[in-house]
Amino acid sequence: MRSFGFALLGVAILLVLFFAFKPQDSRLAPTTSPNPLATSALSPAVRTQTQAVSLVLRDKKRVSGPETITVKQGDTIAITVTNDTDEELHLHGYDKKLNLVKDTPATLILVADKTGHFEYELEQSGTPIGALDVQP
Repeated sequence: MRSFGFALLGVAILLVLFFAFKPQDSRLAPTTSPNPLATSALSPAVRTQTQAVSLVLRDKKRVSGPETITVKQGDTIAITVTNDTDEELHLHGYDKKLNLVKDTPATLILVADKTGHFEYELEQSGTPIGALDVQP
């Protein structure tokens, strides 16, 4: 029953994050600038989005969630991880760390501002878990 409560809390957090980072309609309004370069310069900002991903780890293995998370450069990503032991998740390339407490969802939020393939692992045990692909 306690695990269900944590899962429900994780879903609620993800929903709040989704709506907090969701683009507003005003960003989609047409620009009044007569300069076509100014309009195209704004286009990447309009296309950015927030992506929420949940991972569940058991016995140092991913049992739920994608092996590779694919996003576009500039997108915001919220990765919620639940692990069955105390550990640290490390996202290489971004050098981001997430402290994991046994059976407690933890969320790493970042803007994908670097392109490439970035692996993440359980740091203390050196166990690879998956990867983040950021495409231009």
